[in-house]
Parts: sequence; C-alpha cells; structure tokens
Amino acid sequence: MKLVRLIIAAGVILKAASGAAIDFTTGINTGVEIKAGSVFRNGMVLEHPLEDFLAKRPYTAQIVPTGSDADISEAYVQLFQNKGASGSALANGKGALEVGVQSNEIGLNTHYAVSRYYTTIKNNTENELDFDFFFQIQDGRLVIEGTRYANASASASFQAKIDYFLRTPDEGTYIDSTGSLFNYWAYLSNQGRHGMFEHSANVTSRNGSDNYTLYFYTAPYQGKVELPTIPGYGELTIYYDMTAIFRNVSENRGAAFLGDPTQLVPRTGASIVARDANAVPEPGTFLLLGITLLAAPVLRRIKR
Repeated sequence: MKLVRLIIAAGVILKAASGAAIDFTTGINTGVEIKAGSVFRNGMVLEHPLEDFLAKRPYTAQIVPTGSDADISEAYVQLFQNKGASGSALANGKGALEVGVQSNEIGLNTHYAVSRYYTTIKNNTENELDFDFFFQIQDGRLVIEGTRYANASASASFQAKIDYFLRTPDEGTYIDSTGSLFNYWAYLSNQGRHGMFEHSANVTSRNGSDNYTLYFYTAPYQGKVELPTIPGYGELTIYYDMTAIFRNVSENRGAAFLGDPTQLVPRTGASIVARDANAVPEPGTFLLLGITLLAAPVLRRIKR
C-alpha cells in the first residue's frame, strides 16, 4: 500500500510525496444594478431574468490566490448622495461574501446586488479525496417602509446558495454532474396588513416591525456542507452565490442586506478542510495551514 502525505496550505499547489499534485483555483465576481428610471451598473452586467443568470455555470470571474483576503472584488452604486438608492457587493478569496441594496425613492424601481465565489479542486492523484466546506453568513435584514395594499407592491429578499459541478473521468472523457448543497433565503413583501415574511428553515429571524415599517432581522449563520467525493484525476468546483433584491412599484422604500457591504470591509470567510482532519477551522482561514495529513485519514480509498 502506498502512503501519500499531504501538506494543506492556502493558495498553493498541494504536493504529495509521490510527486502528484492537487490544484486549487479560486475566482470571485460582484455586480450591482439599480433600475430607477435609468439603469445604473457597477461590476458584472446582470442578465434578466436574474434567476436564470444566477443558474449559469461556469461564470466569468476574477482569478485570485486561494484564501486571499487582500484580493477583493467589490461593486458599488449610489444615486443622489444620502438619498435615492444604493447597492453594494463584496467578495474575496476567502469566501467572504456580502450583499446589500437600499431604496429611498418611491415609484417603480428594482435593485440587485450579487456576490459570486468559486473554488475548483483538481485531483491529480489516483486516490479519492473528501473535503468539507465551512462557511459563515453575516446577519441580515429586510425592510419595507410605507403603505400596504391588498396586493404586494414591494418586496425585499436575500439568498445564499452553494452548488457544485463534479467531473468524473470515464475512459478518456468525463461524466459531469451537478447538484445543490445549501440554500439560505428570506423573502418579505408588504402584502396585507401585517405583510408577508417567508424564509428557509435554516434562517433565524426577529420581527422588529411597527405600524409603518416592516423590519425583519436575521441572525448570523455558521454552516458546513460535505463536498462530493473527488475521484482520482477528477475535478470539483464549488459555487457560492449571494444575492440581495429590492423591488418596488409604488410608494415604498426598503432594503435587503446580508452583512453590510456598504462598509466595503472584508469579513470572516470560509474554509475547506479534509473531512477526517479532526480539526475545527479558525474563523477567517481558507485552507487549514500547517496540518500534515497521512493518506489513510484523508483519502477514502488508496488503490493497491
């Protein structure tokens, strides 16, 4: 049996003792779009419907060192300083994402903020690899101010999703598969006297509404997903997307935030950890530094 020793280190190619390698590639991208009479954009150009655009894989991204908090993609739009509308989005190589939009203008308008992140893990060994993805989502809020009607005239929402794309070698070609690993969302509208608030089961919320304003807070979230097994000479890409949306057709103001990207300050990110490393990732790290792993706990199967 051949033992392979791996050194997990951020932002580098992982060299095994046998001379094989595991490559990590990270890409980030952000975009903001505000439709308030005219269309104002910063960052990537968003296509419509937005739901179809978000589902596209792969997507264009700025390639950065894996685990870097110094390399940031940020998009920001502000109309009519201290009034009007604003939107911002932030992403870095550590998987720290934040999005936010705010509208102080009545009338027909729509605001989007999108942060996107991916990491591709290329397995250049003959052995299967298993990793877990630890991540953190900042606190959120959804707000609608003003009048309420029988039919919804304004809505605020956010979402964080983690999907994957797996390439499995098969006699000189690849078998490709996709799937969803995580979905975190909340939706607020001003339909009815008390409004309507819906959310996924993993969202913890608090209602701060009054007679004039619908205001819902959400608590920070720490999560972990088990990534699909990467077969020998296979490749896995993790897609981590975050969105904030506010739509208005009448006399309402509002906002949707996950974190506070208007500060444009990098936040605690994510970590990719070998599944049997028996270690808890430190906040803000990406790949655990300085951990030496023997093949047996890291690799599910070693071919004889």
